[in-house]
Amino acid sequence: MVGTTTSNHARAVIMLETLYQEKLVLFQELNKVTDEIVALPCEKLVEDDDALEKIQKSLETRQDIMDKIEEVSLKIRDFSKEISDPPGHSVLILQKALQEEIRKIQAQNKNVEGTVKKSLVELRQRTKKAQDGRQTNRAYAGRITDSEGSFIDKRR
Repeated sequence: MVGTTTSNHARAVIMLETLYQEKLVLFQELNKVTDEIVALPCEKLVEDDDALEKIQKSLETRQDIMDKIEEVSLKIRDFSKEISDPPGHSVLILQKALQEEIRKIQAQNKNVEGTVKKSLVELRQRTKKAQDGRQTNRAYAGRITDSEGSFIDKRR
């Protein structure tokens, strides 16, 4: 009975290490995708459809990775409950590496938010200019100008 408990404990520790390694790899992938998003200049996002498509795809990939991280985190929590002892040295090293990746991603998230916000502001400005231009065109289009007399702007 004691041998079975010890072997189950050992399996749980190995599984926990494996899950932490998997989580670290996912965070590294997330970091890479976030780097790609930050590398795109905000002006390009507004002007270039390919760049916009690329950032949308990157954001979707990023969300998929975050969902996988959440799944792995739940598994880690479940296996951690099975282990009453403190985590081993290898788990502590993995946790430290995870914390470092998280710090990097948090710093990059600020850049991503800034890039997206700048792009949205620029897009709004361009949309407003286009709408103003259309309103001006509608106001004067289709009107027959008088050939004689003074011009009176009736729309104002």
